[in-house]
Amino acid sequence: MRRVLLFVSVIVAATMLGAGTAAAVPPEAPEGFEYVPAKEHVNLAIVCPGTGTCTASYALSLFPGTENVGSTFSFTPLEYIFHATGSGAPFGTYSADQTLEPEYVLRTDEPITGQVTMGGFIGGAEFGADSTVEVVLSATRVGTGFQPVALGSASVNKVAVTPTADGRVYQFTLPSLPESLDGVKIRDLTAELYVRGIQVLQNGFVNGTGGSYFELPYYELVPTQ
Repeated sequence: MRRVLLFVSVIVAATMLGAGTAAAVPPEAPEGFEYVPAKEHVNLAIVCPGTGTCTASYALSLFPGTENVGSTFSFTPLEYIFHATGSGAPFGTYSADQTLEPEYVLRTDEPITGQVTMGGFIGGAEFGADSTVEVVLSATRVGTGFQPVALGSASVNKVAVTPTADGRVYQFTLPSLPESLDGVKIRDLTAELYVRGIQVLQNGFVNGTGGSYFELPYYELVPTQ
């Protein structure tokens, strides 16, 4: 769901390419329209298209998914067994589905934030020891062929705790985007999810029914008031 902001924040965090201090300025809009600051709430959803037997697919969606998926987890107790960044394929790759806008105009005056919720099949107690979740966001720059745009990554570690029945929540904030990307139009929004850790139980899942998401700051084109 979109939440239009009534103000433009000043960048206070360091950007990936240097410190950003200036407020973002909306790009020039077509006559009769204007760009206003907005945010998109993007779910890392598990989508089951059609009816009958569900064939799960990972998607970035405005709507929560229909189930949680953990069938691809294969834990080996007391070993680091998940994919680490740069080593093997990610656990899940999420591409934007038809519920999201096909293109977004980036806004860089505040960072991308979100969370990933991990659950377990036994009362949420899927992790008994050190665990890390990493989210990597990317897109394609419109008008430049297939030029990729790195939106950033965030890695969140949790040491041994007793998880709740709702699972373990990994909240993240991506480094602020460089000001040079402010007003840049992107498409093909994609998220990759990596998970690794020392496990004591053998099965768990990513919460795809609303517990895993991120907030994308962007400029929304609206009619001039």
